[in-house]
Amino acid sequence: MISDMKMAKADLQFAIDQMRKDKMIYGVEALVVSFLCVLSAVFLPEALYRIVFSSGKIQSNLDLLNWIPTASYVIAAAYSLFVLVSNGMRLKSIRMMEMALKSAKK
Repeated sequence: MISDMKMAKADLQFAIDQMRKDKMIYGVEALVVSFLCVLSAVFLPEALYRIVFSSGKIQSNLDLLNWIPTASYVIAAAYSLFVLVSNGMRLKSIRMMEMALKSAKK
């Protein structure tokens, strides 16, 4: 019985630690995604214009190039919002598990 209680405490502590690590990983991923989206918003339209549209063979509507920065910023904002909400939910779960761990120690 006592070993089961110790095992449950160890499992709970492990779950808390893993959720904290997941929060940090998602935060770093959000920063990387935002950085890459900003880079693509800045450099991708010009690169596409040079590679695809400057050859003169393809006469296309260049409005597509104007939508690339907008799409990049929307992706960055949406992913950052997703990370913010999911990390908030993880924080709530972590607090509940910490309360369970404190009550198990008593």
